[in-house]
Amino acid sequence: MSDDTADRRAALLHAATGVFLRYGYRKTSMDAIAQAAGLSRQGLYLWFRTKEALFREAVEALQAQTQQAFAEALADEQLSLPDRLLQAYDAAHGPYVGARIEARHLAELVETANALLGTRMGDGDRALQQQITQAIATAGLPAVLGKAGLGAEDLAQTVQALSVGNKHIATDRADYRQRMAQGLRTLFRS
Repeated sequence: MSDDTADRRAALLHAATGVFLRYGYRKTSMDAIAQAAGLSRQGLYLWFRTKEALFREAVEALQAQTQQAFAEALADEQLSLPDRLLQAYDAAHGPYVGARIEARHLAELVETANALLGTRMGDGDRALQQQITQAIATAGLPAVLGKAGLGAEDLAQTVQALSVGNKHIATDRADYRQRMAQGLRTLFRS
């Protein structure tokens, strides 16, 4: 696949993702996606045979982008562990905070993604969790957690829960970052 073809496909997937997030899977039409992508419906069908195929590929592309951004941020050892975690979660979740995705659409999208992608959806979540656990294990636990008998995996699960909770209450990306920074400072205080 040429660079131009790959770039065009990525742009189509990005446009489709925006439409799916706005309307949900069921209410999204190939016409709406084509319009968002600047194509005719027939032109979109040349790229993707079905809405299901397009959705599946869009979810896989989004998952791959998220995992890459997360890994790159976690790998920056110039930063402290809490700062790396903040950068990683902001890269992965920040763009979607405040996007005004209706809960009913989000639930439907997750349900559809799980139905179409099966265990691959959970595999991505587990991969992120393993990256966090490894980063925490490598950096060392705050003394208070070690004394409490908690390990790197326990702290990784707590950090993940912190992000999930903050995604739902933050008003925008800046608010999400501020809440995450505060929570991470609290967790990693020795």
